[in-house]
Amino acid sequence: MPIGYVLTALVIAIALLDLYGTHSMLMPYYAGFSTHVGKSVPPGLALTVHHLSVIFERLSLTRPSWLSPMLYSLWIGYWIATLAVVLTINVRMIHLSAKQR
Repeated sequence: MPIGYVLTALVIAIALLDLYGTHSMLMPYYAGFSTHVGKSVPPGLALTVHHLSVIFERLSLTRPSWLSPMLYSLWIGYWIATLAVVLTINVRMIHLSAKQR
């Protein structure tokens, strides 16, 4: 298996792990939706997806007033940046593999 495929798969896996952790653990926690069960906090990905507007409303309560309108923009920027990293590395791997042929 060429190294390009391995690196591409690794980059995609890391990006998915980052997106999962942010939307399943961090956003519900900082919005006050997570509950502690013993010593752990169960993931809340479905909660985040179904109640996204409530999540952003609660997140804006603990931020400065000038930052609250920008939360959606920052969230979209986070998604764009994550996808841009994945696409950039994939294009680079395709370019390198074409050069080696």
